[in-house]
Amino acid sequence: MKAKLTYVRNEDKISKAGKPYTRCSIKTEGTGDEWIDGFSNESTKSWQVGDEVELELYDDEYQGKVYKKFRTPKPSDVAIAAVDEVKRELALLKEGMMILTERINRLEKPPSKENFEDFISDEN
Repeated sequence: MKAKLTYVRNEDKISKAGKPYTRCSIKTEGTGDEWIDGFSNESTKSWQVGDEVELELYDDEYQGKVYKKFRTPKPSDVAIAAVDEVKRELALLKEGMMILTERINRLEKPPSKENFEDFISDEN
């Protein structure tokens, strides 16, 4: 889903296992004041308030409490979606070309050079 960011915060953290990671916390126009957390990556590090970004939202239950989470789509998923959109647009263009070709073919053909004078005299 596309979401317009109203708040973005990236924080460096240390996991319980002692490994460093960066958490990205966001708010969006569609979710209001509700915090949504996810792992930071190269794309989330460049996010700014007002950006429209592609997200997958989900609920995560931890110790009996439900948290709102997000993840960014995989680059391959984004590429597949883009190719599918191009295919849909191409199909519409092909359909439009067929309709235009039919309409052009139905129009009266212009006279040949040999019959042009007869054509003009028939008009008068």
